[in-house]
Amino acid sequence: TQKRIVSSLPNVLAINCNVKNLQQLKFFSSTQNGTPWFKTKFYLKTDKAKGHILAMSGDDGQVDDDQWTEYDLISMISMLIDERGKNDYIDPDTNVDSITDTDAHFVAHVKVHPVYNTADAARKEGKWMLFNDFCVTPTDMKDVMQMYGHKKVPCMLFFAKTGSQDVAKKGLKSTPDLTKDGFHSLCGEKPLTYGRQLKNTFTSLNPKTESPGVTGMKIVGIDCEFVALSKTDKQLHPDGSETILKNARLVLARVSVVRGQGPLKNVCFIDDYVRAVEPVYDYLTRYSGLLEGDLDVGRSKHHLTTLKKTYMKLRYLVDQGCHFVGHGLKNDFKMINITVPPDQIIDTVELFRLAHQRYFSLRFLAAYLLKKDIQGVTHDSIEDANIALELYDVYCELKESGTLKAKLQEMYKWGRENKWDLEKLSTEG
Repeated sequence: TQKRIVSSLPNVLAINCNVKNLQQLKFFSSTQNGTPWFKTKFYLKTDKAKGHILAMSGDDGQVDDDQWTEYDLISMISMLIDERGKNDYIDPDTNVDSITDTDAHFVAHVKVHPVYNTADAARKEGKWMLFNDFCVTPTDMKDVMQMYGHKKVPCMLFFAKTGSQDVAKKGLKSTPDLTKDGFHSLCGEKPLTYGRQLKNTFTSLNPKTESPGVTGMKIVGIDCEFVALSKTDKQLHPDGSETILKNARLVLARVSVVRGQGPLKNVCFIDDYVRAVEPVYDYLTRYSGLLEGDLDVGRSKHHLTTLKKTYMKLRYLVDQGCHFVGHGLKNDFKMINITVPPDQIIDTVELFRLAHQRYFSLRFLAAYLLKKDIQGVTHDSIEDANIALELYDVYCELKESGTLKAKLQEMYKWGRENKWDLEKLSTEG
C-alpha cells in the first residue's frame, strides 16, 4: 500500500467553499459571541509523524508554538445572485433551497499587496479591491465579509502564508511565462486541425534570424476578430427608442500578427483561429470575416488552436517590449483581457485625430491616405493589420515633415463636405 504524507505547506492555499444551499450559506453570515464564524486568519502546521495537517484559529497571542504557520485571507471569489425566483429548486438531500447560477455573475475581492499602495494607512495592511467585470473599485474588509442575505455566495477562498507575498525585495517585474525557445516552439506546434489541408496564411518567425522585442523586431502589426456567444438584450420604448439591457458576450476568435520591420515586413507570423468551447450565437461575418465551422476542430480549414496558447504568444510579445500597431487596440486588448503598457500601443485611431473631433474608421484612412479600398464585403485581420502598419508609416512621414495637422484638417473638411461618402472618394481617386 502507498501512503501520502504532507511534508510542507504551500505559499497559497485555495479552498473550495462548496456552498450548495441556503442552509450552508448561513454559516458564512453567522456569528459566535459577536464575531463572524468565518475566519480571515488561521494557523496550520504539519504532523510529519502521522502525515496530518493541524489547524487552529485565534489571535497571534494565542499561538505559543513557532511551528505554526499563519495564513491570511487575500482573495475571495463570489457569485452574486441578481434575482431569485420564489419557486426555487429544493435539494432532495437537505430539503432546503438550493443555490443556482441563474441570473448571476462572479466578482473577486482581492487584497492588494502594500507595495502597490501609496497611502500610509493602506501600506501597513494592504488594501482591498473589488473586481466586478471591468469595473475595479476600492472596498474594505467589512464588504468582503458581508453576505448580503443570500445575494452573495462565496465560491473560492485564497489564503497566503504570511510573508509569501513579499515582492518588494524582488521588484514588481513579472517573470516571463515563456522563454525565447519556448515561444518559437509554441509557434511551431501543430494546430488542432493538423492532418487536413489548411490555408497557408502565415510564415513563422525564424528562431535564428528573427527575434521579437526591443533588441530585434520591435514593431508588429496586430488585428483581432471576435464572435458573439449571446445576443444583445434590448428594451423597446413607445417612442421607438431602445435601451440596451445587456450587451452581447464577445470572445476572441482570431488574432493576426504581422512583421513591422525587417526584410519580411508585412508578412504575417501569427494567424491563430481560437477554438470555440461554447456554442457561437453569431459569427459576425460582416465584421469578422469568420464563417460557421471556422472555429470547429472537425471542420475548420485554418490554423486552429486554444485560447491559452494564443494568449501565451501575445503575452510573450508584450513582455519582450514589442510595440503593437493597430486600429482600435484599446478595445481589442480589453476584450482579450491582456494588459499592455500604454507606451507599447500605437493606435491609428488615436494618431489620426484632432482633439474633440470624431474618429476616423480604418476604411476611411486607407481610402484617403493609401488610396486602397478595404473591408468592402468583409474584414480580413491580416489585411487590417498591414493597413495599420502602412498608416503608421504615413503618420511618421507627416509628423517629420510638419504637415500632420494640416492633413488632418483637410480630411475633416472633406468628410463634412462629402458626408463621409467613400464612394465619392473612390471616384475622385
